[in-house]
Amino acid sequence: MAARGRRAFGASTTMPSDSGEVISWLARNAGLKEIRPTFVSGAARSAAGGRRAFGAVSTAGVSSKEASASANALLSVAASPHEDLRGYTIAHVDPKIDVVKAAKKLQSANSVAIASPIAARWMLGSAGAPHFRVHESPQWALDCIGFREVPTPRRGAKVTIAVLDTGIDLRHPDLRGVRINYDHGSMRADDLEGHGTHVAGIISAIAARKDGMTGVSQCDLDVWKVFSDKKIDGERYVDSDTYNRALGLVLDSGCRVVNLSLGGTELDEFERDLVARLVRRGVTVVAAMGNEYEEGDPKEYPAALPGVIAVGGIDQTHDRAEFSNTGKHICVVAPAVAIRSTIPFRGKSRRARYADWDGTSFAAPQVSGIIGYLMRNGIVPVADTPARIRSRLKSRAVPLPGMRGKRFTRAFGYGLIDLPRLSRR
Repeated sequence: MAARGRRAFGASTTMPSDSGEVISWLARNAGLKEIRPTFVSGAARSAAGGRRAFGAVSTAGVSSKEASASANALLSVAASPHEDLRGYTIAHVDPKIDVVKAAKKLQSANSVAIASPIAARWMLGSAGAPHFRVHESPQWALDCIGFREVPTPRRGAKVTIAVLDTGIDLRHPDLRGVRINYDHGSMRADDLEGHGTHVAGIISAIAARKDGMTGVSQCDLDVWKVFSDKKIDGERYVDSDTYNRALGLVLDSGCRVVNLSLGGTELDEFERDLVARLVRRGVTVVAAMGNEYEEGDPKEYPAALPGVIAVGGIDQTHDRAEFSNTGKHICVVAPAVAIRSTIPFRGKSRRARYADWDGTSFAAPQVSGIIGYLMRNGIVPVADTPARIRSRLKSRAVPLPGMRGKRFTRAFGYGLIDLPRLSRR
């Protein structure tokens, strides 16, 4: 579960009066294993010297585990890199307890502003069969969104797009021409799924050969690997510590757009708070709607969070992709079936590899890339607000036959993203 200290506690170097009680309660009733300060680096934790970071709060009569947890809670305030991020911690507890009930209990404490179970997040794209490209094959999605009808992205304003995903293969020739900052933290640098490399290519790839891959914006990228190296029951999920840390670090990264091709069905208050901070700071957040339409069409997050541009998917017939979720929070749609992009090298091969994959995971980066294109080419200001960007996308989307003359539908939002329309002054 995650808890964030109140702002009154945020600037303090000592713990509020009931903080020790909160930690003791977690130890007694929730099987507390550890508390980690989300936005404090490992080096800062080591330099703090364990209990010495506990400052003026007495450790008498508490276990070493509680003392360490309290020290880390204080460290989350004292050593945070940004005032907005002070007090964020993640408490690791016994997986058998009722975390929803525990979160409600914590919420009543004076020192806790947010207490929420960490929700599972997974990739919103499925892998097809990879291939080696021998002959040029058209990227139908680029034609669909009108990419070939506008000038090639130029070296205009500096625009950086954040990608929080499974990582990236920096060796791919179509990504070598892009300025990329890559943070994989303590995890392996490898993109073990290829999902992040595929998303990055859609946004920014620069074809190294005539038959190479072309991205929508060719903007700079800041990539955070947020998916765990380890699988659970054969599936790979977001590592919550790493994901939340990345969301916070975007605040000071200079990124103007964040692409989130991930999601889950449970609301996470921690995630909502961090996304809201990004939007308030002028960062446009784009997220995939989800691929579970045939499993009940659930509402998925972060796409359903306030201020987020939620992107659904269509197929080659301009109908809703059969897997694409629907909902009143959807903004626009983009191609989501057989989307060609870059994937990592495997084994000894060094030939450029590509794949045609399905999912709203690959619709979202088309929208992120288009926003980057508009900023980079001076069509919209780099500092334009998320609300103004969203309004432009809505007002200039192309109505689709399935909308039957309506301005908005739960399946298509306001329509298909269209780069030529969006590029008009």
